[in-house]
Amino acid sequence: MIKLKNNKVILMSMSENVLTTESLQRDPDAEGYVDRKRHLWVLSVLWPATPLIGLYLVSQTGWSIWYGLVLILWYGAVPLIDAMFGEDFSNPPESAVPRLEQDRYYRVLTYLTVPIHYAALIVSAWWVSTQPMSVFEFLALALSLGIVNGLALNTGHELGHKKETFDRWMAKLVLAVVGYGHFFIEHNKGHHRDVATPMDPATSRMGESIYSFSLREIPGAFKRAWDLEEQRLSRCGKSVWSLENEVLQPMILTAVLYAGLLAFFGPLMLIFLPIQMAFGWWR
Repeated sequence: MIKLKNNKVILMSMSENVLTTESLQRDPDAEGYVDRKRHLWVLSVLWPATPLIGLYLVSQTGWSIWYGLVLILWYGAVPLIDAMFGEDFSNPPESAVPRLEQDRYYRVLTYLTVPIHYAALIVSAWWVSTQPMSVFEFLALALSLGIVNGLALNTGHELGHKKETFDRWMAKLVLAVVGYGHFFIEHNKGHHRDVATPMDPATSRMGESIYSFSLREIPGAFKRAWDLEEQRLSRCGKSVWSLENEVLQPMILTAVLYAGLLAFFGPLMLIFLPIQMAFGWWR
């Protein structure tokens, strides 16, 4: 029997043995898949520290352009490098994924980004409260930090999919940096269930602008996460205000973190923190 799948001709015998046009090529996992970019993944730990690198460059050169180092890399260097190298087809075969997931190297790299996000936030907050800065410099640093902390959602996404308690708490910790802790519940229990349906605020609609989508998705995602936790806790005979509420837990972490920054670094945090947080949500 002949079937067409992924633009490849597949010959199916009655016993469902599969032969493809690529069957004469050896399965890369059969020989032992090797991640040739393994050591380059260390750069993923360096990226959240980019605002700190920018501050170091400012301190050494006096050039205010380095306040926007993340902006320069994100909107300039990264698209240029992407255009130069093109699409990367070196993803591992599905048969190699379970083995890679058992490799602690990748998980540890993910863990290491969490304290770096906190360090970038705290040091940047200290800097703007102690150093003379123009409005342009202030905004450049706030937006740069926002991009980096927006990527904390990526880390929270990966760790939130794991089953281990430690991983799940690390997800809550990193999401707390940018005040988006409800994503932990909303994405896994809401978006995955309702994706591409009218009930999903995290799915954009046909012809919807990114601005309209954001105004609908941000409050909608929080409401769905809260409702999901309220339903879960109700089944357990507990109040939604219980500390077992997994939306409330990272919210408390964010409140404590931001209140501490406000107490230590003053009222300027009332401007700096919302800017970086809002841009992180946007990114």
